[in-house]
Amino acid sequence: MSSERHRWLQNPRPHDSAVAAARADEVIPIYALLAPCFNASNGSASRHHVNRTLVSLLVGAALAVPGVAGAVTDGDFEVKTTRNLLNLCTVSAEDARYKEALHFCHGYLVGAFHYYLATISGPKAKPLVCPPDPPPSRNAVITAFIGWAQAHPQYMNEAPVETEFRFLTETWPCKR
Repeated sequence: MSSERHRWLQNPRPHDSAVAAARADEVIPIYALLAPCFNASNGSASRHHVNRTLVSLLVGAALAVPGVAGAVTDGDFEVKTTRNLLNLCTVSAEDARYKEALHFCHGYLVGAFHYYLATISGPKAKPLVCPPDPPPSRNAVITAFIGWAQAHPQYMNEAPVETEFRFLTETWPCKR
């Protein structure tokens, strides 16, 4: 595999707070969250149901914004769950352990992918993930992973490597 094919594994620029702030805006479009509130038959909405949904949406958005959800913990660095990994990947720039958390996030995701690449290096290996050519940058892939994982809360308690490869195989499946 050429190094150009896996360009996204390289860090094209430092991951700064502007990139971290942009991630929160790309997570889930508001219309996708509000669609279930409306009755498909006539387009109307129950005021009580909409108000309850909006309150839930606002609370969820506040928890998803870096810096609002709280500081990373020692437990997050154990990376037992996808939630732990996302806490590290979405750490606030104001957090005392910002650099450590962000570097751990990147290292975890890239390390798991490198291990995967080693497992498919043989002549009879069949890849599960086929990124586009040219591949996206590492930061773009990590940002996409964060958005995908936040949109799939059912995986928050699973092993993060499982969630990473769910994302990768859904995003860039190989033709069979």
